[in-house]
Amino acid sequence: MRILLVEDDRTVADRLYLILTDHHFVVETAVHGKTALDLVQQSTYDLILLDLTLPDIDGITLCRQLRTEGNQTPILMLTAKNSPYDRVAGLEAGADDYLSKPFHEAELLARIRALLRRRQTSETAVLLQWEHLEVDVDRREACYDGVPIHLTPKEYGILELFLQFPRRIFSRSAILDQVWGVDAACGERAVNTQIRGLRQKLRAAGMTIELIESIYGLGYRLLPPPDGPSSSLAPQERATQRERGPSQGMLELGVQAAQSPAALTLVRSEIQASIAQAWAHFRETLPSRLALLELTIDQGNQGRLTPEVRHQAQAEAHRLVGSFGSLGFPEGSRLARIFEDTLQIDRPLDRVMLQHLAATLQTLKQKLAAHDASLNQESWTGSPVELASVIPAGEQTLVVMTQDPQLRAMIDRLTACDAWQTLAVTTLFVTTLAEVQQLLSQKLTCIVMVDLTMVDLALTPEAEAIQLLSVFTEQQVPVVVILSPESSLQSPIDRLHQRVHLTRLGVRAILARPIEPAMLLKGLAQAIEFTPDPHASILLVDDDPQVLATIVALLEPWGLQVTPLENPKYFWEILNTCKPDLLILDIELPEISGFDLCRVVRSDPDWADLPIIFLSAHTDRATVTQVFSLGADDYVRKPIVEPELIARILNRLRKLSSHDRDT
Repeated sequence: MRILLVEDDRTVADRLYLILTDHHFVVETAVHGKTALDLVQQSTYDLILLDLTLPDIDGITLCRQLRTEGNQTPILMLTAKNSPYDRVAGLEAGADDYLSKPFHEAELLARIRALLRRRQTSETAVLLQWEHLEVDVDRREACYDGVPIHLTPKEYGILELFLQFPRRIFSRSAILDQVWGVDAACGERAVNTQIRGLRQKLRAAGMTIELIESIYGLGYRLLPPPDGPSSSLAPQERATQRERGPSQGMLELGVQAAQSPAALTLVRSEIQASIAQAWAHFRETLPSRLALLELTIDQGNQGRLTPEVRHQAQAEAHRLVGSFGSLGFPEGSRLARIFEDTLQIDRPLDRVMLQHLAATLQTLKQKLAAHDASLNQESWTGSPVELASVIPAGEQTLVVMTQDPQLRAMIDRLTACDAWQTLAVTTLFVTTLAEVQQLLSQKLTCIVMVDLTMVDLALTPEAEAIQLLSVFTEQQVPVVVILSPESSLQSPIDRLHQRVHLTRLGVRAILARPIEPAMLLKGLAQAIEFTPDPHASILLVDDDPQVLATIVALLEPWGLQVTPLENPKYFWEILNTCKPDLLILDIELPEISGFDLCRVVRSDPDWADLPIIFLSAHTDRATVTQVFSLGADDYVRKPIVEPELIARILNRLRKLSSHDRDT
């Protein structure tokens, strides 16, 4: 569901955006009332979250104009002004509800859900169903066979979109528009990544049949369920009435109650980290804001306070009320409101009022210092290895080894953007190679980023650090390396030799300082894309047990699931049981040849697109021509050259993931 957020205070807007997207809403933002009007005329929204005080036109005027034009989108007023007069004015202008800052996250979400339910008239809860999969549109939750599935906001949006429109084919650009919104800055590849993640989570929840069909050249659509066409009904026909109990606190945090304690610990740490990050960004702007309040007091004491400065201070105090409240600092919100209320009084500030404001400002500074200290104490103090113990199994972990605070800050900022979220990684920071090795020993699915420019040469010489990279690459761990500025090397030949040495060690992406955020994202995506899907499965058919054992031993360290088959008589049964992503066939097999099996696969609509690689000792032109004329995708000669076989298989799986079959 799409929400338009109209808020001019960046801190409050960022916090609201985080809350809403964490609960699977698609959010578009506007700072000015005129921009909001343009967006409403161009797009359809399920709800408008509207601040009362805007730079150009106030929220009440905007609300009244929308209602005059016949727009009946639910409007929730959100403002620091909480007098009865303000509430009445907002509701009479056409707002559906009114919430004062500072607000509690649970109350905000409850009011939003109430407005959305009210808009659905008789549908107090819409339950979308497909086989044993259920999606509660009201609570924005998904479960399979009664087991909750923890989805990212984009994964949930895609799932709901397909269930709402079961007969429609959606192109990638259409999915971007519906799920990401007009503010999306990512490309269509992000859709592939999210659908792949959705399929993997559904499979992990127990779903053994495909939900979403890839249609070559067109996009995606929902497959019909195996037990009938019930999911093809319109949403109104699928609506079911269900009694609602009181919302549980964990649900208000977006956490499924049935998750493990380890997962809950991770979510809590993520919430703490996001609040701390938002507070850090807000804290950078606070000195100038408080300086304006101090200037107001100083000018008042000197008898030369201008109306312009007083109005600016009142507006700043108003914004601080909302900012402090949204960032979990209600005491700061209360003190800022004293400033706002005092400056609103329509008479000059006398000595008593100025003394009261000075005392309030001093108290605010003291409370801020105490709040900063409490945030530092609440932040994660354990080691990265301890934090790694609460990462959900199978989730990729980006381990960044650096001592550079600027690089850490850049990555922290990037984690909030959509392009980073499509990478689906959890980020941990370490400072030594020993910590990286400890994390790898816990069998985590890791991507390692090593900042060689910040290696403590007294503890780990750079040459030794580079050699240790080979340890990671031998374990098939993707490695991204950050180098010193290339101008620091003596010649282009030195720069080339350095890169040759690193790539020989298996490094998958090399970044040289200075690094732009877009380049860091691109390098990380390159390393992840090179990594095969850990759920990818391969069916290997060869009548030589030694060849089977050799290839299985080669591929399993890459995390690939290999099913060896020696007797082709059982091919069809095994094919439909293991449902492979790639098929490897020997040409010469007893009774039924590899060519025969290839024809069978290509003749079946369900398997016609399955990638096939042939193995054979035959290198004559007629054999190779026949291999490709039957529809095979690649050909590897015997005796097998290990690096060539691995490279061809990984390359085929990468092509598979970058096109329509991205599972």
